[in-house]
Order: sequence, then C-alpha cells, then structure tokens
Amino acid sequence: MKTYDWKSVAAIVNYGLESQRNIADLNKVSSEIIQQRNYDEVLNCFQQLLAVSGEQSEGDLVKKERYLDELQAELTNHRLEIMKEGILLEQLRHTNEDYTLVLEEEIKEAETYLKVGLPAEGRVIDAASRREVLRKRIGELRTSKTVAESFSAQLALSENNCKAMSKRIWNVVVTVIPLLRGRITMETSQTVIQQAQKILRESVELSDKK
Repeated sequence: MKTYDWKSVAAIVNYGLESQRNIADLNKVSSEIIQQRNYDEVLNCFQQLLAVSGEQSEGDLVKKERYLDELQAELTNHRLEIMKEGILLEQLRHTNEDYTLVLEEEIKEAETYLKVGLPAEGRVIDAASRREVLRKRIGELRTSKTVAESFSAQLALSENNCKAMSKRIWNVVVTVIPLLRGRITMETSQTVIQQAQKILRESVELSDKK
C-alpha cells in the first residue's frame, strides 16, 4: 500500500483528485466528439440512391453512371471517417476504464485506512474530523466511479453505432450500387431492384434514428 499523508485534512480533501480530473477531462473530450457526430450526409446519400433506384433507365447513361460514381466515392469517404471515429472512441473507452480502475484502487485504500484507523495526530477531535472528511471524500470518489462506468457504457454504445453504420455503408456500396448500375444498363431485373430499394429504405430509416 502506497504511503499517503493521512494526517493532513488538506491532503485527504485532495485524495483521488487527479483521477477525478483525468476522468472529467476525458469525458469532456469524448462528449464533444459524440455530439459532433451526425449521419445527415450519409442519410442524404442513401436518399439520393433511393431516388435513383426509382428512375427510369432511359436518359443520359454516362451522366447516371458518373452520378453513381460520385455517391459511391462520397459514401466510401464517410465510411473511412466513421471507422476512424470508432477506433478513437474505443481508445477513449479503454483509457476511461483504466482511469476507473485507478480510482477503484484509491477508494479501496481509503476505505482500508478508514477501517483500521487513521494515524494518531493531535487531539481526538482532530482525528474524528479527519475521519469524517475521509468518509465524505470516499463518497465523492464513489460517485465519480459510477459516472465513469456510465460513461464507458455510453462510449461503447457510440462505438457500436459507428461499427453498425460502417457496415451499413459497406453493404450499400458493394451490393446496392452495383445493382443500380445494372439497372441503368438494363441488366438488372425489377425484382432485384426492389430488393435494392428495400435495403436503401432500411438504411435510411436506421440512419435517421441515430
């Protein structure tokens, strides 16, 4: 067990403060990343593809092919950014969990000292005061630990959303867009196009809920 100045009220008040600050700072950075994320541009691409799927095959084929190329490139770029964000969120979650473990050890250490008794120093009333301060500090650290654990769950959820969206985009890029290309060149049946439209509608609905 590491040495700590349990004889000082000021030291007890600051016990575990660094861990709390680390968790708070990480929480702030992660929250900003999560709040900035929206899938509006991805949703717009899905909706444009859905519109294309309902168009007649006549018209400027070269222009339609180019349009599909542009949407495919845009979706691919969005997917790369979402994958990077998912990796970053995973790293932040692991760091948050590490901070939480440190905080948990600090709580256990403080509880041990509270149980066995703080080092004698000064008057009896001073010892009682230090015990009360430590008891309050343990309560504050427990609250921080609960918040950190809750935030880890939130990070995991956001991380999973990134993975799900990345998978959905990939499905559209490798399945739906080739089918739409076939429709333009009259090589894809109406039944297959309806299946592609179904995938797109589901992607639009799921993306709109994120």
